[in-house]
Amino acid sequence: MTLQGSILASALALSFVGVSTTMWYSLTHGKKTQLEASHEALNQGMQQALTEHVHASRCIDPLPDITPQYLIEKGWLSSSVWAKTPWQVALQWERVPQSDFVVLSMTYTATDEIEGVTLREAAADTVQQWRYHPATWSLSVQNMVSVTDTEWAMMDFDMESGCYASYD
Repeated sequence: MTLQGSILASALALSFVGVSTTMWYSLTHGKKTQLEASHEALNQGMQQALTEHVHASRCIDPLPDITPQYLIEKGWLSSSVWAKTPWQVALQWERVPQSDFVVLSMTYTATDEIEGVTLREAAADTVQQWRYHPATWSLSVQNMVSVTDTEWAMMDFDMESGCYASYD
């Protein structure tokens, strides 16, 4: 088996146990792929957009329409990073019934090629729940990687008013 063949076989085997091929590459090569870098940039940009939305309105409704293009226009996502690894992204906001959470469902797919090997994220669905801390007006994101490469974070708000309480 060639070196490329063994790399690809190892990456595919790991993807079945929940380790994305990009994560495997960065772990074995000690550096991030363009895929990981653009994913991080996208998450950071969305975090800034959501923080600005809550600062401006102190309400979650109406939920913001955040697109990669919007993030690029605001300067929160580098167009050059996006151009190198253009994610196919679909965003959807919704409230979780009977709870204090707002969920951002971000479905994404992307591929990256390194040393002639095409790497693809093992899971295409990322669901993020965001928890906002009104006392400090800061957004807290906690990432936990599961076997399906799902990242979680949480946001709470006042269900009665649909807004965050003012902590003066």
